[in-house]
Amino acid sequence: QDCCQRGDMELKDCQALCENKHRCQGITAKAKAGKILCTPLSGVGARKGNPGPLDLSQCTQNQAGFDTFVYMPRKNDSFAFDAIETDSSSTEPTRRAMRPSDIVNAANALYNREDDGVLVHLGNWKGTNTSKNNIMSWSAVNKFSVNGGSISMYLGGRRGGVIADPAVVKSKKLVSCSFPCDGSTHERYYSGCGKLREPQCDSCNGPDQNYDWCNGNLHGVPMWSCGFRPNETADMLQAFRGVKNGTSPLLPGHSTWRNCNKDPGGNACCSPCACWAYSKDEHNEVIIVPQDWDSALPDALWAFVLPDPCLHDANCKRVADEYYAECQEEFKDKCPPRVGMNLNDLKNPFHVISTASSGIDIVL
Repeated sequence: QDCCQRGDMELKDCQALCENKHRCQGITAKAKAGKILCTPLSGVGARKGNPGPLDLSQCTQNQAGFDTFVYMPRKNDSFAFDAIETDSSSTEPTRRAMRPSDIVNAANALYNREDDGVLVHLGNWKGTNTSKNNIMSWSAVNKFSVNGGSISMYLGGRRGGVIADPAVVKSKKLVSCSFPCDGSTHERYYSGCGKLREPQCDSCNGPDQNYDWCNGNLHGVPMWSCGFRPNETADMLQAFRGVKNGTSPLLPGHSTWRNCNKDPGGNACCSPCACWAYSKDEHNEVIIVPQDWDSALPDALWAFVLPDPCLHDANCKRVADEYYAECQEEFKDKCPPRVGMNLNDLKNPFHVISTASSGIDIVL
């Protein structure tokens, strides 16, 4: 999806293609003479040596303070995006085009943290699929998501989706709230972030009257746990950890829910969490307002994701393929690549999809 992808492309043609890309300021290429050429838009510099990481200080660079795109040659003379230097004069993140392998490595590192997770939304890649209450539901997937032998996902991972770019999510403050289990957010005030909705407007009696933040004290009512603010993801994940290992006061049989049944879905829900699934199978829920997500596209898209249960299901993959085709049609080469997710790999679940086994065209 990036310029200089083919080894037979002339440098001048690569530069012309690169100049037409979003904020592209320069390229590197492996020349036949064994040089690595750095070609910023303001001039040409070159250095001799074997192909390898490029020292940008040895290249003539644009001094306007914009981004520098660096393309590293592979052994077969094809080219791939390697890195971007961010404009230090701007607070906005730079669009980070990455190879699937780069995304996979970064996502697995994020998955293995205890204070953060990979934001995954399964379903339509846009927020316009708002069936009710103007919400777009995500899950922060990390090492606490394991239910014993696999990773808990919405619908068991039998749906394709997208991964949010963590840098863009943070810089644009996209997250509205989060919950340590399924938050039943379709019935809450404030686009999924408040209390159980009743027949009145969100703030008829004053601003913020219908929020129910945990504030260090896990509580709730049957089916609706207290919520966590946008900057409390680490706290939410610790609460989620308690849900998964069965020690949370939000579960049946604990604290104020001692006499609550422990058969989720079989009887009327009587605890804030584990209403629709056993605690070990719960997933957390993170809310982004659909309009906020759509206005952040395509930068907020880190990757499209195909959990293995969807990748190997023809109907599921067909829908996922259609969503990906929509992105490619609208955003062309700014649409990110697709990666896979093995729910049985509890250490490094995200992986590069093999074109031979998947039957789909992977953007490299």
